[in-house]
Amino acid sequence: MKTILKIAANEFRLLFFSPVAWLMLIIFVLQTAISYTDLLSNYVRYMDLGYDYPGLSYDIFGGRRGLLIIVQTYLYLYIPLLTMNLMSREYSSGTINLLYSSPVKNRQIILGKYLSMIYIGIIFVAVLLVYVISGGFFISHFDMRATLIGLLGIFFLICTYSAIGLFMSSITKYPIVAALSSFVTFACLGYIDNIGQGIPFIRNLTYWLSIKSRANTFVSGLICSEDVIYFIALSGMFVLLSMMRLRNSRQSIGRGKRFFDYALCVIVLGSVAYVSAKPAFMAFYDGTATKSQTLTPNSQKIMAKLKGRVTMTTYNNVLASDSWFAFPRNQVSDMRRFRMYTRFKPNLKMKYIQYYHKNDEEFMSRKYKRLTTVQRAEKVCETMRVNFNRVLPPEKMASFSILPDEKYHFVRVIKAANGKNARLRLFDDMMKHPSEAEISAAFKRLVMSVPVVGFVAGHGERSYRNEGDKGYSIFAEDKSFRYSLINQGFDFCQVDLKAGVPDKVDILVLADPKASLLPEEMEHLQSYLSKGGNLFILTEPEDSKYIGSVLDIFGVSIEPGEIETNRTDFDKDFIYSHATKTGCDTSYQLDYMVKKGKYVVTPSVAAINYSGVKDFQTIPMLECGRDTLCWLNNNGKKTAGRFVTCLALRRKTASGVQKIMVLGDADCLTNGEISIQRKNVKASNYSLITAGFSFLSDNRAPVDVRRPEMKDKVINLSFRTIPYVKWGFLGLLPFLLLCTGVVIVVRRKRS
Repeated sequence: MKTILKIAANEFRLLFFSPVAWLMLIIFVLQTAISYTDLLSNYVRYMDLGYDYPGLSYDIFGGRRGLLIIVQTYLYLYIPLLTMNLMSREYSSGTINLLYSSPVKNRQIILGKYLSMIYIGIIFVAVLLVYVISGGFFISHFDMRATLIGLLGIFFLICTYSAIGLFMSSITKYPIVAALSSFVTFACLGYIDNIGQGIPFIRNLTYWLSIKSRANTFVSGLICSEDVIYFIALSGMFVLLSMMRLRNSRQSIGRGKRFFDYALCVIVLGSVAYVSAKPAFMAFYDGTATKSQTLTPNSQKIMAKLKGRVTMTTYNNVLASDSWFAFPRNQVSDMRRFRMYTRFKPNLKMKYIQYYHKNDEEFMSRKYKRLTTVQRAEKVCETMRVNFNRVLPPEKMASFSILPDEKYHFVRVIKAANGKNARLRLFDDMMKHPSEAEISAAFKRLVMSVPVVGFVAGHGERSYRNEGDKGYSIFAEDKSFRYSLINQGFDFCQVDLKAGVPDKVDILVLADPKASLLPEEMEHLQSYLSKGGNLFILTEPEDSKYIGSVLDIFGVSIEPGEIETNRTDFDKDFIYSHATKTGCDTSYQLDYMVKKGKYVVTPSVAAINYSGVKDFQTIPMLECGRDTLCWLNNNGKKTAGRFVTCLALRRKTASGVQKIMVLGDADCLTNGEISIQRKNVKASNYSLITAGFSFLSDNRAPVDVRRPEMKDKVINLSFRTIPYVKWGFLGLLPFLLLCTGVVIVVRRKRS
């Protein structure tokens, strides 16, 4: 060990007794300082403009444009210039013969030189540590632990680059060739994940070998055993190859023995890759303050209840617009979207079925207007380099009954060992992919009974099957809408009160009936309520007379007339309903809506009177007239004030807690209202959907995936102090390094 340390110290001195290492270190400091101070300046500017940025620790150091991400983009330029002389210099100067004749072992030479590069890596990381420490002073509640994990990833990356550079230096006596060979190897390791993506074993191996974005897991604050093993295994392989190369130069070894040694090295690395990439062998440590890289507790509870093997089968129609995500070349990255879940369910098996079938999307018919369905599929497969022979035709997909129901769009079917299954879809929004809330809601169907929503029909009510502007299909069963009931963990059915309310119904929806309930229907409704059933009543001002008998059960009434305001940009009955304090205390969805400065748009809304309620706890959820002048117009008689537009009732029963909601507007949840976007109107009507049905289902759905609030959202700097920070990092720090380097180099030459 002493010999290794001596060689490392000597190599380290040689590097820093020359101006090259100092020059590169100063350039590195300047590059990182420019990036860091620019990030600080930008966020100080944004905050002065009134923007809020929780999670500054990650944004400045680990985000898409964070410092540690930027460092990775040019770090590979420095290492080859530092490693190119490690062994090449020995070959070109002839000093390698002195090493051969000395009692120094091959491994001591290689490990000593590699250790010297680790020393340099520590110096580079120490430079970055200066910025991290300053971030601890500048940013309130700085997430130091997660950022230090990011530095660990950068250190591993430097060590791996150094091992590759050392090997390239050991195979040539020309330093420039060694540097260029290192660059080429880095490029190959960055591109290798595109090779063999159609073959599962080759795909997994090449994806594992790819160095691209490997350190990003660390930068996000997560330590994964797979990534740690990757860096250690790859570094170890190239260090071992360097030892073999030195041994082969020093001793006469046959070609067969050489080939066997190299093959054994590659086989061992492949075996390590195969084992470490298996979810069952992975270990994780989430160092973020909010545990953002780990499933929330509620999701973990769901996964803990899953017993036996679970299979997720993705049905990918190559003619659909979203087929890109499940093509063979993208399947490994697609699987990694569920990495948080395979962490808690290692035996989750993912399968892909490629097929083609005409669906309701028009882009393919416009692009390939004159081609048949088969020809279109062949064209897509040719363009995307997919083997068309492995794509199933429509006749072979006839047995999959779920596909017509999904209109032959992208869908995943999750099947548990107990025989239950659930569906997971892509959504028509900017995020596209399901978030933890939707994925956990799908898994929850496998282990728990989900709330069933029954929509009353037979009196002209709003229907969950109606796709027109006045229908409720979007918020109920629209598969492409993220916040629809079906995607948030609810089932639903149609209810005929003449036949009674089915036992499976947990929430009954009475949405704006156009006729009063018949006596026998009222009797069935009373029976449902007497058992503790939950009820959601929606009405319009002009139709409130039809639900009067239902509201009388609870002591609630609708005030005669319609709420109006002095708004000039919209109709006078276009009302902003804001969440109340009691509403926010009851529902975190409404509280989040208020924090975002949003509200519920309630066109033509009625005021709710709950002075006669006796047996229930009253919870006003929405009200109007708080921020703008509102009045109740009853045939020309106007009464100004604040009016409750959504009311919740709650009481304890023998079977649990019964909950009732009354909404004075049935239009705010319609397809037309949810779909429309108005200029300067911060409507968030879907928040009322999730809040209302979460309340009525006793929080069984949607799945609560909230995390602790990020506290690192203030930078203790101003525009007056930013120039001093820039001069410190861009001027003082490089100047001190320059002076230190000049003194050391000059003293070395004099000695």
